[in-house]
Amino acid sequence: MKDQSEPGRGSSYELYGRVEETLIPLLRAYASNIKQLLNLTWLVVAIMNSQSIALSELANMLPGDTEAQSRETRIREWLKNMRVDVWGWCQVILRQVLDQSLT
Repeated sequence: MKDQSEPGRGSSYELYGRVEETLIPLLRAYASNIKQLLNLTWLVVAIMNSQSIALSELANMLPGDTEAQSRETRIREWLKNMRVDVWGWCQVILRQVLDQSLT
């Protein structure tokens, strides 16, 4: 993966580390598999770097040597996975953010 550096933000891998430190402890109890949360972490980093939620944009931000179309398909399949409760995780994240912003 190319270094997706932005001024003041560092590389995608540095951002991944910071996001992972926050998300994994917050969501670990809600995931059946740690790999689900690692994939979510990359997706969050892709959203932050691309400033978009379009799958085609996100696919370009994910690491790997596969074609963007293949990465887009992987994202779509992951989101459709019945064992991955993306909306439930988003609710937990939003609750945490709101709790912190209101205190």
